[in-house]
Amino acid sequence: IAMIITKHMVYCYFFFCLPLLYLLCLIVEYVGKIVNKVFIFFGDITLESYLFNGNLPILIITLFQSIDLNDSNNVLAYLISVILGTFLSYLFHLINIKIIG
Repeated sequence: IAMIITKHMVYCYFFFCLPLLYLLCLIVEYVGKIVNKVFIFFGDITLESYLFNGNLPILIITLFQSIDLNDSNNVLAYLISVILGTFLSYLFHLINIKIIG
């Protein structure tokens, strides 16, 4: 009986576990490429992002307070400032590339 269990375990390993391991490696490789592209994008706009992240949240919070759209923790203001800051950083990065190169 021990040889039958061992034989079935070997068959399971070769016909089930190895293809799943290969599929898992392909998924990790694909996800790694996507994550790498995201890190490269944010690495390219780092300088511009530093310039906007200092003042943009304060500006948006002040704007929200002036139009009585202030939530308790300013979550909406920070969310808008992150999205708008990323977009503006990318635009200014493109402008810097045109000026420099």
